[in-house]
Amino acid sequence: MTAVSTRRPARVSIIVGIILLASAIVVAFNANRIQGGFTYGISPATVPYVVAGFLRLLGISHFIAAFRSETAEVGPADWTLSC
Repeated sequence: MTAVSTRRPARVSIIVGIILLASAIVVAFNANRIQGGFTYGISPATVPYVVAGFLRLLGISHFIAAFRSETAEVGPADWTLSC
């Protein structure tokens, strides 16, 4: 009989992904409320939008890592120090 391994998604990666996506939503919402007085160039709300984009990218990548089917083999740790 063959053993069927059912791998569950990593809970920590999912939780971190949810936190990152929620943070991206909050940052984008607050950036939307910034009143810009500039008529040229980059407004003061541009940097928070960039930060929200990076947070969204990190959140999505955590979800991809959580549902990835590959697992890394963990070997024994070498605790000896050679001086």
